[in-house]
Amino acid sequence: MLRRRKNQKNLVWAEVLESYIIYKYIERTQLSNFWDITPYLKEISNLIVKLHSYGLASNDIWSENFILDSKERLKIIDLSDNGFLSICQANDWLALKRFYGIEAENKSIFYYMISWRNAFRSYLRKLCGKEA
Repeated sequence: MLRRRKNQKNLVWAEVLESYIIYKYIERTQLSNFWDITPYLKEISNLIVKLHSYGLASNDIWSENFILDSKERLKIIDLSDNGFLSICQANDWLALKRFYGIEAENKSIFYYMISWRNAFRSYLRKLCGKEA
């Protein structure tokens, strides 16, 4: 368990270390191990809706953060507690759209704002001759 220490950096380090140790022993299969994850796309979408309904967000959507447990149930790991919740949730949906083609059911104003920002950044990069 975490022990309180005067140095906050040590406390954060201890927390990360313990999380990693626990993660190492979870019986799981990461979705990144599969060539085709299309059978799981609807379940991923449902999982994100459920996660957001609990007032949580991942803010780090990619196949290694989705696992199948020993009973073949899909779970999400590596949740974020950094940042404004609505922005993190919008980032979840934008990542799902970008990587898996999953559209958000209810798009917030933050979803549109971040989408516009990303499109504008891409446009500026093209103007500068950089890859989008």
